[in-house]
Amino acid sequence: MNTPKSAPTHTPAYNIEVLSIKRLPDCGNLRAFAAVRIGSIEINGLRVVQQPGQRAYVQLPQVEYTRRDDGQRAFVPLIRIHDQVLDVAIRQAVIAAWQTYKGV
Repeated sequence: MNTPKSAPTHTPAYNIEVLSIKRLPDCGNLRAFAAVRIGSIEINGLRVVQQPGQRAYVQLPQVEYTRRDDGQRAFVPLIRIHDQVLDVAIRQAVIAAWQTYKGV
């Protein structure tokens, strides 16, 4: 007899270590670069962005290129995190480290 699988009853725990926050003075809305380690994976180039009067947020690493068709700048992500829980956990860890760094 086949029994349906039950939904997980817990959220996976991730050990996210913020390795560095490198402040970028006078770079407009880009406030800092961050690096994190999750297990044996290290991710560099996370961006802390904060527009005037708004909350800071985190962008995953990306690279800029010039589009051939119109010569405009465009960005493409270097990584994608398909696990939404992990994605949110990474962003929260970086923001928490950024706020500690800033003294908020």
